[in-house]
Amino acid sequence: MKSLRQTLNNRGYTLTESMVVVALVALMTGVGYSGFSSWITKEKARGAANLFAGHLRETRIRAIEKHACHTLTYNPGSAFYSAFLDTNCDRTLDSDDGDFTIMQVNADKEFPGVTGGYLGDANLPDPDFTYDVRGFLAPAPAAQSVSVLFLAEGIQPDTVASLTDCMNVDSSVCCAVTVSLGDVSVRCNDGY
Repeated sequence: MKSLRQTLNNRGYTLTESMVVVALVALMTGVGYSGFSSWITKEKARGAANLFAGHLRETRIRAIEKHACHTLTYNPGSAFYSAFLDTNCDRTLDSDDGDFTIMQVNADKEFPGVTGGYLGDANLPDPDFTYDVRGFLAPAPAAQSVSVLFLAEGIQPDTVASLTDCMNVDSSVCCAVTVSLGDVSVRCNDGY
């Protein structure tokens, strides 16, 4: 005859206990997924801003190394930008510049859901950043600095009119890449 202790140890789990475990696992997965998906959305905006800042720095370094102007053109509507050797410093890719494009990036495709914006003079169609042989913006911007925005889902670029507006957005991530004479910095409103 088996003892009572052996009988209780061999009985296994009941259907109710198994269903409670499955429900808890499903609940934890749902909570984790929602937090993870919002984190991914925020990281896309931060990643787009950091990539753009890195490409600006690379364009500046190439201008210094090659002793020739280099330009990065940015289209805020499509978040497309390209950098190239600009031999005559006229901010356009001419046939005499050769076919020397450093990079072409479509931030809309690489970071879906991220929109671009531009804080600057509304009369300028697109911000172009041309670095001279010393690594300074040429010509120097009239303002102290120029900012390019990368916004996560849920923010419209036309609602952000200043760097302060970007830093005060509560519902989503707004990252500003600020370019001054020879410096590039990235600031996001979530503190990272």
